[in-house]
Amino acid sequence: LLQLLDVQASPDQGGGWQAALGALRNTQAAIAPLGHGLERGGSTLRDYRNAYGAAGSNQQHFNAYDRAGRPCPRCGTAIVRTVVAQRGTHYCPTCQVLSVGAPSVK
Repeated sequence: LLQLLDVQASPDQGGGWQAALGALRNTQAAIAPLGHGLERGGSTLRDYRNAYGAAGSNQQHFNAYDRAGRPCPRCGTAIVRTVVAQRGTHYCPTCQVLSVGAPSVK
């Protein structure tokens, strides 16, 4: 799971994944979180299990998702939960500011 907080991208920036990927500082910023997620067996948010019946553990390493009200690991500001394009998301309002001129999808 690509964590937008890692690249300081706003969750309500228009363009979905293309906008998020465009905000990446370099290729390593995208590869590292994906690799870590695979190493940890993915993210088990509810009752997901892999083909062997095991739950993933990547959700224990999320920096923003499902951490509403808790401090951002980057700056200490409280993580906010919001709805973007009818999906719940969590972000840091200090680290993940919508770029000037970027369309919002709210």
